[in-house]
Amino acid sequence: MILENKDGIQGSCRYFKERKDITSSIRSKCLQPRCTMVEAFSRWGKKLIIVASQDMRYRALIGLEGDPDLKLPDFSYCILERLGRSRWQGELQRDLHTTAFKVDAGKLHYHRKILNKNGLITMQSHVIRLPTGAQQHSILLLLNRFHVDRRSKYDILMEKLSMMLSTRSNQIETLGKLREELGLCERTFKRLY
Repeated sequence: MILENKDGIQGSCRYFKERKDITSSIRSKCLQPRCTMVEAFSRWGKKLIIVASQDMRYRALIGLEGDPDLKLPDFSYCILERLGRSRWQGELQRDLHTTAFKVDAGKLHYHRKILNKNGLITMQSHVIRLPTGAQQHSILLLLNRFHVDRRSKYDILMEKLSMMLSTRSNQIETLGKLREELGLCERTFKRLY
């Protein structure tokens, strides 16, 4: 993580301190190329990395509706950057604080709150079934532009059940009949009520 950079650079590049700016070797000041991609690759190989300016990276993360004058703490920016890399898949808050950033849940919650308060991310409940059979609840975080509603199996079953009951007289039906119509085993059906 790049912390308190004097040039205002934020992010989480592992090799930031080893990077060299070779823009002048690649293009002129009037943006004319000085070498082809093949020449650049033969000279620098896989060491050549193209990085957008801080303003362009920030704008890509906050989207068109975000405030470009908003200044985020370095840690919050790194979370935003991570969510940008994950695109439509998003990131689970639990994974961010245990694996990605290795910080306590309280600190991550604080920085997530900053992003949420400024309307930069969306959050939704997410349930994971562990190998033991137990369920673990977490929060799925996504950038606004990659937001996709993800619904659990039980959300979908509850909606089906609700639709079925709405077609019945007085919205009443026996549990046995509902379970049979839904085609669910007793264990799964019990989790709905």
